[in-house]
Amino acid sequence: MNDESWDEEADEAKLHAMERAAETAEPDYYRLLNVSRQASADDVRDAYRRLSRLFHPDRHRSAEQREWAQRQFHSVSRAYEVLTDARARAAYDQLGEKGVQTATALGLKVQSPRDLLEAFEREARRRRFEEIEQWTQSESTVTVSLDSTRLTADPLPRRLRSYRTMLGPVGLQSLFVRQAFSADLSARLRATVAGQAMSRDGRGSGNVLGTLTYTPGPHTWASASISALPPHRLTLQGSFQQSLERFYTTEVVQHSLDLSTPPSVTATAGRLLFGGTVGTLTVRTGNQYALGPLWARSPTRTSTSATATAAARPPARKVPRASSSVVLGLSGACSERGKFALEVTAGIEHSLASATYLHEVDSHFSVSGGVTAVGVGAPMPRDARFRIGDDDSVATAPNVASGLQGLGDVLLHAEMVATADSWTKLGWRVEFSLASGVQVAATLHYLGHRIQLPVLLTPLPDPTVAVLAALLPTVA
Repeated sequence: MNDESWDEEADEAKLHAMERAAETAEPDYYRLLNVSRQASADDVRDAYRRLSRLFHPDRHRSAEQREWAQRQFHSVSRAYEVLTDARARAAYDQLGEKGVQTATALGLKVQSPRDLLEAFEREARRRRFEEIEQWTQSESTVTVSLDSTRLTADPLPRRLRSYRTMLGPVGLQSLFVRQAFSADLSARLRATVAGQAMSRDGRGSGNVLGTLTYTPGPHTWASASISALPPHRLTLQGSFQQSLERFYTTEVVQHSLDLSTPPSVTATAGRLLFGGTVGTLTVRTGNQYALGPLWARSPTRTSTSATATAAARPPARKVPRASSSVVLGLSGACSERGKFALEVTAGIEHSLASATYLHEVDSHFSVSGGVTAVGVGAPMPRDARFRIGDDDSVATAPNVASGLQGLGDVLLHAEMVATADSWTKLGWRVEFSLASGVQVAATLHYLGHRIQLPVLLTPLPDPTVAVLAALLPTVA
């Protein structure tokens, strides 16, 4: 009598243990059967027989207990089914229940359980890599610029004589590499660390950039980034979507942390005009302005003659100059598969107008083309630049129209983009410029990584070279 009572208590404890194991999101079949991972098929079979008797519905009186025992019986049966099948067990050991669900598909491609185990090991490594990549959100860009002008300068028959003569004239113009890693610090805060390096004409430079992005809501975000190495550059960005029809963005760039130069401020306001057409207005202040005496002697405002007279002074780090401008943009869909973008920029040093059209042939292929006309402005004297706060601010404000000298360049471009799958895109772009000649660029996008290969074909505006370069992907 005592032995029978003791057995019932032990069975009850086993029932509760099995129940806790069955309630987990990912069932542990070894724990359900109370066997080790090294258990043989006979050990698994013996454990299943014991537990099947324990969970038999006839051993439980109440309807609630019978229903519970029935669920446990199905869990134990599933564990026995998986662990007694060599291929399913190998899949379960590597990927759990998800691996068992795909074991049949992979099993058709292998000859033995060992082959299946190796296949699932590769699948497990791939999934772990994707999980790590998703958490870190890695992005990279590699751009290798080549110069093949000497190759296209010779007549075509001479260039095709030998393989060596075709590769010899190709030279390296520049090399740019950028790698970025992002991770979510919280639900609203993300950190990004990016490193970049560039080499051109035997000289190189590099820097490391840290960025924090804060997203308080679905329609607002703000970010702050700073470079770790000199020249230190601070960038503040923000975006706010007021409604489905209006949005605002802003960017403030400070090129010198000692505030010796004014920050460059860019503000954009956009709204939905009609249908799917969006209009934008962008104002750029540049970094050549002054607020009264503040930034009056900024290096970005100092003229060339003034710099020459101060040659005895220690050389200061060069700060890039940015001129002010106003940009009007219009973009939208003109058909079911066609999209357009128009932009007009009016600035002190230069102005431009551009038009672009993109057509989606199907879900995997699109073509686009555009034209850009650039107007070059005359250099403005130092005392004619904007000054705010002085008595002569109105008199010395420059006239934008008088600064324009004429047409500086005309650029034409054509681009084709093919989508191989959900992660891979291939692009081919041809640019024709009256000032810089013909250049092609091949681009590969894979996940968050991008490889670019721009090649300068000729410094002359040769339309024949441009047409042949545009038709090259269709021939290949």
